Amino acid sequence: KELAELQAQATEDGLRKLRTAKDQLVEEDKENRKMLPTSNEVPDFIESVQKDAIASGLSVSRFDRLKTERHDLVNAIPVKMTVQGSMLHLISFLRIYAGNERRVITLTNIVIEDVRPDHGALKKVLEASKPLEDQQRGAKTPEEKLVASIELRHLARKKSQVRATFVAYAYTWTGEKPDGVTVKKHKKYRT
Repeated sequence: KELAELQAQATEDGLRKLRTAKDQLVEEDKENRKMLPTSNEVPDFIESVQKDAIASGLSVSRFDRLKTERHDLVNAIPVKMTVQGSMLHLISFLRIYAGNERRVITLTNIVIEDVRPDHGALKKVLEASKPLEDQQRGAKTPEEKLVASIELRHLARKKSQVRATFVAYAYTWTGEKPDGVTVKKHKKYRT
């Protein structure tokens, strides 16, 4: 009886709109699947994040894969990373994932620390770069000490680095809701 009532209410125009909406959702689903790797692509995907960090000029000092988190239609694979390099290298790495040409990844809990260079070692490098006559000469004039101090600070600024620790979340498409887990509904905001 309910089916007969629904069929009586259905119009050709309404059915056409529903079919169009369904086709559009199917296309969006295909695009989502392209943006999210399957579970067998995850090792390659995680390795590509590490390669992107290295290609940006960062050195990766920690790389730990954490426990997979199940969400609605996707699994989130967290990887804790610690990288070190210049601030420009870090920004270059972050820009890679800020665009939409890469697969979906989320960086969370970013902690950036300033890594101070060892001034004693820098002073030795700076002195070794001077001509032998300057190295063998004894006491320096106040002007020479000032120039040496400025050169040391300039070299320290050039050699300064940052260490960033963050959790990178890669997502894999499952297409199903997690078993026994209630899906959190996020509040929608108007934009």
